[in-house]
Amino acid sequence: MVWHPRWIYGDEVTMHRSLTLGPLLLALGACPAKTPPVAPQGEPPVTPETEPPPSSDTPTASMEPAADHPELAERVLEKFADNSRCELLGVCGELAIVDCGSAVDGPLYYVQRDDLSTVSTCGGACMSPDGCTNCPPAQWQCK
Repeated sequence: MVWHPRWIYGDEVTMHRSLTLGPLLLALGACPAKTPPVAPQGEPPVTPETEPPPSSDTPTASMEPAADHPELAERVLEKFADNSRCELLGVCGELAIVDCGSAVDGPLYYVQRDDLSTVSTCGGACMSPDGCTNCPPAQWQCK
């Protein structure tokens, strides 16, 4: 017995049609196009011009990079000396963010900038049964 495509697809004509009609139907728009969301009855549609302004909970500032705060980065290294993976990621207002290997399930700390006291622990620490509920903390107002 010889393996032949005819036994898989039926006959050569069917196979030929499936190979030529598929791309043709796609080119003609047989697939439905994405349609924009429809506004609920009685409400105007949301467009970029009518988009509501960001709420007070929406982060607006940009995080300052750690390179702009070398003295703070040095203090972070001293405080978190027991964990060699810890580094200052950035600063936002009165808070700083310290990453202690969160990419590999380590903790991520939000700390007070002045005394490095922990405001919130996130990252890998959230995998505990208690989880994390304050990540990022409300005081963190950066993107």
